[in-house]
Amino acid sequence: METSQCLNPDCLAENPSNATTCQKCGSKLLLGDRYRPVSALGKGGMGRTFLAVDEHRLNTLCVIKQFLPITQNSADLEKLIQLFKQEAICLRDLGKHPNIPDLEAFFAHEGRFYLIQEFVDGQDLFKELKQRGKFTEHEVRQVFNEILPILHFLHSRNVIHRDVKPSNIIRRKDGSLVMIDFGVSKQLSASVQTSVGTVTGTVGYAPPEQMRGVVFPCSDLYALAATALRLLTGCLPRPDGSDDLYDPVEGCWQWKDKVTVSDNLAYVLDKLLQNTVKDRYQTSAEVWQALNYRPQPQPQPQPQSKPKKKKKTKTTTKKKTSKDKNY
Repeated sequence: METSQCLNPDCLAENPSNATTCQKCGSKLLLGDRYRPVSALGKGGMGRTFLAVDEHRLNTLCVIKQFLPITQNSADLEKLIQLFKQEAICLRDLGKHPNIPDLEAFFAHEGRFYLIQEFVDGQDLFKELKQRGKFTEHEVRQVFNEILPILHFLHSRNVIHRDVKPSNIIRRKDGSLVMIDFGVSKQLSASVQTSVGTVTGTVGYAPPEQMRGVVFPCSDLYALAATALRLLTGCLPRPDGSDDLYDPVEGCWQWKDKVTVSDNLAYVLDKLLQNTVKDRYQTSAEVWQALNYRPQPQPQPQPQSKPKKKKKTKTTTKKKTSKDKNY
């Protein structure tokens, strides 16, 4: 790697790879005396994500997630540290799933919180859509078949992803799908910022209740259905808030003039995208069953055969002879 990225939020300068301190602000470049950030991957309202190398593991690639608390009150910070540890332990346990990145470390440093996660080598579905174009129904069904078990795993552990969308689903080199930037890391973001009222999610994917700060397992399923529609149609929400698939005035999705799918998939998508929570499928298992429902053919009535007529048997009466006469 050619550069070392400064993690100081007020600096973020790029430095030569052999530098030990930032040439601009003087901050140490090796996080925890081990992780060297090499480039910025993304930025949100609650922190940043960096690609890094683990110098204790032969420069293995990893991901640094940095969270920036807004409070400077020492008592509040201590509570946040305890909450951060609790939630990070939960995130570490979730990493046991083969399609969720491992959490390799977590710690607080200089008033900021850090997660170190496994780097997933692959391409997210947003970039894939941009490069190759719309997905077929068969391909979207494959996405459902791989992501639904991951969501079931999360929901069974009382974790909600909160940000299901194409850019948070990565296809590995072997073709399998991995979910990133989910669940507890979103809860961590919210807890570092404020204890209540934090809205997470992405406009164009998150359901109405989530935009009001409330989430349920079916909120993730709604976002997965919205993801499916984006992949099927190639229509993405625009930065100015306009959208070819969702009518904010009517509060409904209008997509059937953009793509033709089977009646089964259309029904499942419509039910998942209901505005009212109780009108949707509530669990991943229900969605799986609905998508894989195959009506059993009704047995055809067999034509009744006419009963065979019994053949009449002739009875012959033996004539009496003189020998038969009674005397």
